[in-house]
Formats: sequence, structure tokens, C-alpha cells
Amino acid sequence: MVVSILLFIAVIFLIIALYIKRATAWKNPPPGPYVYPILGNIPAMAALDQVPYKAFHALSLMYGPIVRIVIGIQNMLILSDFEDIKQAMNNEDLDDRGTSGNARFLVFDPLTTRHT
Repeated sequence: MVVSILLFIAVIFLIIALYIKRATAWKNPPPGPYVYPILGNIPAMAALDQVPYKAFHALSLMYGPIVRIVIGIQNMLILSDFEDIKQAMNNEDLDDRGTSGNARFLVFDPLTTRHT
């Protein structure tokens, strides 16, 4: 009985991990650290620095001005070059993009996440 329950939990975990791997897959992804199932790049960023913007800076020094990170099942791009940021801000295809639910974890000041 216990073995069948553990086997069932292992199969469910494997199905979830495969779903997340498929949801975060890109054909030609930008460079970035290794993506762990379910956690994404959180362990790699925590190993670099506890402060998110310092970890982003370290990633940009390692991988270049455009870095791909995965938080949970969401792909995110970190732009660290001024010209790339300016091009992204002037691109009409990116104007209607909403904010990510995981972006709350990456802000500099926790007071900015309050909704008024």
C-alpha cells in the first residue's frame, strides 16, 4: 500500500516536471543559467546574490546583455544594455504586455507591490 502511494506521488511529480519543461521550452533560447524543473533559475540566482538586481548584473556579466531566466513556469528576459532596452520599449508588439505574477518577487522595494 505504501509503495503504491509513493509510486503514485512519483508519477504525478514526473508528469508535473515534464509539463513545466515543455511549457518553458524555446527553440532558440537566449543564453542563461541551467533551468531546474519546477524551481526554474531561482537556485542559480540565489547562489549568485540574494539581492535580485545584483544577481541580474552578475548574470549579464556571465551571459551577455540579453539573459533568459525562468521563474516557475514563466520565461523572462533580462535586458541590461541601454540600446536593447530602448528597442524593446519602442516595439509596438510589446506595448500591451501585462505584468507577470512572478515579477513581484523581483522588485527592489517590497512597498512597491502594494495595491492602492
